[in-house]
Amino acid sequence: PLAESKIVKTGWTVVSFSSEEATGEGTSNGKVLHAIDDNINSFWHSQWSGGTPPYPHWFIINMNQTVTISRFECYRRQGNSGGPDKVKFYSSMDGQTWTDHGEYAFNRNVNTAQNYRISSNPVARYFKFEATAGPNTFSHLGEIHVFGSAK
Repeated sequence: PLAESKIVKTGWTVVSFSSEEATGEGTSNGKVLHAIDDNINSFWHSQWSGGTPPYPHWFIINMNQTVTISRFECYRRQGNSGGPDKVKFYSSMDGQTWTDHGEYAFNRNVNTAQNYRISSNPVARYFKFEATAGPNTFSHLGEIHVFGSAK
């Protein structure tokens, strides 16, 4: 098994996203950046003001280092059960060619960590989080962590 640790997010950047709520959630919420800020009380939210795009909702992160990924750890928007029911994870070395690591159930009713083991231990510089289904047309996520080993 891979000796894993939580990958430090220093240097992570948001590459692109399907949508984000840039103004309607206040200054510390709504933008994708808040899903990678190490604060489970802030959150990313897909657009709901001025239009509500349908699922899927996604974002791409450049970790700015090569990582062997063992698992993703996700937190819902704390205290809010309106998020996704299903999520997918992808990895890439170049941000263009993606490996699909499957769709997983997401429990939108719990505040605790939800872990998703990626058994292939992909080596990647980028990852994509995608919410594929939920009870509403919008989606949100409190925090995402990557576990594995940095190269």
